[in-house]
Amino acid sequence: MTLDKILVTGASGCLGYPLANQLAREGRSVVGVDIVPARGPVSFHSVSGDVCDPHLIYGLFHAYRFDAVVHCGGISGQMVAPGEPYRNCQVNVFGTVHLLEAARRHEIAHFVYCSSQAAYGDAPVQPLLENTPFQPTTVYGATKAACDLLARGYRVQHGLNTTALRIGRVYGPGRRTGSLIFSMLDAAVSKRPLCLPASGGRRLQYVYDADIVSALYLALNAGKLPNPAYNVSGPGSHSDEEIAALIRSLAPEADITFEHSNAKGETAVGAPLDYSAAQRDFGYEPRYDLARGIAAYLEWLRNK
Repeated sequence: MTLDKILVTGASGCLGYPLANQLAREGRSVVGVDIVPARGPVSFHSVSGDVCDPHLIYGLFHAYRFDAVVHCGGISGQMVAPGEPYRNCQVNVFGTVHLLEAARRHEIAHFVYCSSQAAYGDAPVQPLLENTPFQPTTVYGATKAACDLLARGYRVQHGLNTTALRIGRVYGPGRRTGSLIFSMLDAAVSKRPLCLPASGGRRLQYVYDADIVSALYLALNAGKLPNPAYNVSGPGSHSDEEIAALIRSLAPEADITFEHSNAKGETAVGAPLDYSAAQRDFGYEPRYDLARGIAAYLEWLRNK
């Protein structure tokens, strides 16, 4: 079945905006919903609204008869509203339930949900597989885990074709919220010294935003996938110090240093996501390793 009529939530954001534009440029009828206006030109029909408003959601489904939904909207990280647990639940959980229920009632062909690595939390398994139990350590992570499981419940009990993508640590030009990589690059471009805490041996996995847009596009168009959820992230894991060294190699003027740490046994490792199932089932292959992604991000910041 061709997916011609698509609702994209979070259509002004890091993932939703480029995805909605890409789908619209292919000639599809795309409605993008976001609570804030887009920062650039749009090829799709843009609607200002809140996913927590069920009247808006049901009105859009009734008017446009969507074939598919890509749900990128909501609170996008634990740094957005860390002191507002109720808001995290209201926006992420209830907003997602409104969309799932509207999708069920209108019998859409595919519902793709942006889940998060934060759902895994402190899970000890390395690497993280899709069957690793959730152990979220934040309310934000708990909301992503809850919605991931709700999407699965709608799939199993009600036959709604849902796919959750558990997304790794995203960096890139489209990201609005703060991140370590942006802080380093911004300091380098601004020629400001930056001193950071030592990473303590921690190694984290990052993914360039364009690769996640590609993952969403591929999953959306893959039809009925065999698994209800898939990990998607970038290749390799890196310490903060390695990232800084890479930035210095691209921008010699960068003055990034680290505080000395006296901690012992600094062997903490950020558990990486195993995304081999996404490679196998819908052809996801990240095009940006960290070096290429940071180079592209640095060029964008210099030309901004």
